[in-house]
Amino acid sequence: MTNLTDRTGVELLVEVGALLSASPSVAALDSALELSVVAVTAFVGGRRGELVVRPTDPTTPFPLADAPGARPPESGRPSVELPESGRPNAELPESGRPSAGRPVRVSLADAPGLMPGLPPAPEPGGHAAPVPPALTPAAGPAPLPGLPAGAPGIGAAPGLSDVQWQRLDEGRPIVDDTSLGGPAVLIPVSHGGLVTAAIRIGGVLNENAVVEHLRGSDRGEIAVGAGSLIGAAIARRASLLTEESADQHARTLLEQLGSVVVQIDTLGRIAYVNPAFTQFTGIPAADVIGQGAMDGVHPDDRQVAAEHMAETSRPGRPGSAVRDVRFRDRDGNPRWMEVQGGPLLDASGNAVGFAGTLHDVTERRQETLNANVARDRAEQARDRAERSNRAKGEFLSRMSHELRTPLNAILGFAQLLESAELSPIDADNLGQILRAGRHLLAVLNDALDVARIETGRLSLSVESVHVEPLVEEALTLMRPAAEEAALTLERPTLATTGMVARADRQRLRQVLLNLLSNAVKYNRPGGRVTVDFHPADDQGSRVAPQAANWLRITVTDTGLGIPADRLDDVFVPFERLGAERTGVEGTGLGLSLVKSLLEAMGARIGVSSVAGFGSTFQIDLPASATGPDDAVELIVAGTAPVSPDVSTSTVLYVEDNPANVTLVQRVLSKREQLNLVVAPDGPSGLRLLEELRPALVLLDVHLPGLSGDELLAAVRHHADPVLRRTPIVVVTADVSGGAEQRLRGAGADAFLAKPIDVMALLAEVDLHVR
Repeated sequence: MTNLTDRTGVELLVEVGALLSASPSVAALDSALELSVVAVTAFVGGRRGELVVRPTDPTTPFPLADAPGARPPESGRPSVELPESGRPNAELPESGRPSAGRPVRVSLADAPGLMPGLPPAPEPGGHAAPVPPALTPAAGPAPLPGLPAGAPGIGAAPGLSDVQWQRLDEGRPIVDDTSLGGPAVLIPVSHGGLVTAAIRIGGVLNENAVVEHLRGSDRGEIAVGAGSLIGAAIARRASLLTEESADQHARTLLEQLGSVVVQIDTLGRIAYVNPAFTQFTGIPAADVIGQGAMDGVHPDDRQVAAEHMAETSRPGRPGSAVRDVRFRDRDGNPRWMEVQGGPLLDASGNAVGFAGTLHDVTERRQETLNANVARDRAEQARDRAERSNRAKGEFLSRMSHELRTPLNAILGFAQLLESAELSPIDADNLGQILRAGRHLLAVLNDALDVARIETGRLSLSVESVHVEPLVEEALTLMRPAAEEAALTLERPTLATTGMVARADRQRLRQVLLNLLSNAVKYNRPGGRVTVDFHPADDQGSRVAPQAANWLRITVTDTGLGIPADRLDDVFVPFERLGAERTGVEGTGLGLSLVKSLLEAMGARIGVSSVAGFGSTFQIDLPASATGPDDAVELIVAGTAPVSPDVSTSTVLYVEDNPANVTLVQRVLSKREQLNLVVAPDGPSGLRLLEELRPALVLLDVHLPGLSGDELLAAVRHHADPVLRRTPIVVVTADVSGGAEQRLRGAGADAFLAKPIDVMALLAEVDLHVR
């Protein structure tokens, strides 16, 4: 047992323990280990002490450390009592205390053994054994990890042999007979029952006697106990080194991170910010340490920031909520930061503060603000454009209706005069009236269609359509005009029959008629108009039908052609190319309307021309893999053919415009078997229908009292099944988008637009009244 009355031994253990336990860092612990080695060296009576760490792999050689110069004394170091002479006595009393000299207090930095490198050679005759020659052991010294080689007192001399380590494993001091510079005393340093290092003490007189005395007295137990304290400190040093390395790595990452990292203590004060904070705000980090977390937040956002921090700091909350908060920079300008954080916990899971990251999103916020402003402006501009288009469309629709009413009378009565016997001059005058009226009607139709497309009100029914019958129909309709202009219409010669495309049947016919009409109007006398169609690839080249993505239709004329620098203007509204050379009347809307209609159907159009030789327009329609859709015939439930009776010759005309009434009266006067009855408004029309039970009803849409739509619905839902089956032909100037489809869907048997085509009206009457 240790003799507790031995004050020197107790002081040694207390001092070594205090030094090593009070070292919070690796650097402080290294200094404490150095002083502890010096203290043990002085306790044993040596002049030079060093710590030799046991290598984990004895086969790995370690180079000898260079021996730098002596280190200057340092103040503030703990001290031990040494004899006044500064050297240990040659003889050690049984009690183990120094017996000569008066004790004095000196710094451990001045104690023997602090000279780095090898211990000095002893004076001749000072050792019981001769000084052995210098040796180079297979395993060199193993300094503490991370400690520079040659540090005073630690790992500065050669290592020990395997035999010496095995002898030290007994846990008692031994003599080192192979050290460079002479024999030395070795004190084992153990931890966890294993010898992990040794304190080599040189400059001892009669090493064998010293070791024998240490082994046989409490003094040796004290030295070995001090070695155990040092062994535990070495193990703790390894743990601290790992922790400090991890801390240093984390701090390096934080300092290099582009985002701001902030730590707030439990009192709401800033404990740490990384350098990114200064980069974003211009405020040095030292200026905000210790300040309140909300001091740098913009006054208008402090409440939001405080609520966000409180919310994410609650126990059990992941702290993943993100909030944009304004901070102030050095000049007081706001900087938007995206804040995310959560509670900072200790090893026991207790909250010890708050940690968060701040990303500067000022530019993003500004970009978002600019984008929102631009979007709002674009939406306002779009709304204005839509309102303008709607207003324009409504205006054109109203004007179209108002213009069609008098135009109906003009063209209707002019058509009636065609059958009269007129002088050549009168017949020519009548022809001029008809041409002008029809031109005005074409202007109205084109303008209304353009307005429908621009306002998105164009109603299309895209389906699978056989192209060959449509082309033949368009050629048949244009043949009279071509013969009058002495032109030849050529049908496709190599066209593939049975080709089916996706298109609106009515609008595709309108497109073909428009292109053929232009080809006739702008051709030269005796010229040709050729129509062709074939299956095509994406480039328009002819391919096999099964490999076709498109169906190409071409309309070619032999007219004057279009100059190359004017081809881009062909589809521009109101650009009438060639009108100045031909004097042909037109609106300049036809080709623009054609392009818009085709694009609305998913098709495309192009043009090529050679000035003086003619032009070719190409239409590419999406090819259809299936046959044409079955025609849908509108059948009202419960209808059946009506057997002629007394009232089958009666035609009821519901119309409030006198001119239109007069026109229809004169047109139907050609059918002497018919009895025309006129109703000036909707209610009287319904009453007369129930009383007269007519064979046919001609119905206007815009009627006083009861609209045409309402009257049509009343008839089709009438309690009398016979009246429900009454044929109804709508005759109206309302040609707005969807009007015909709406009325046919409501039960109309036919739809005739004003101005009335006399022959079309007679054809409908003859169809329903026999």
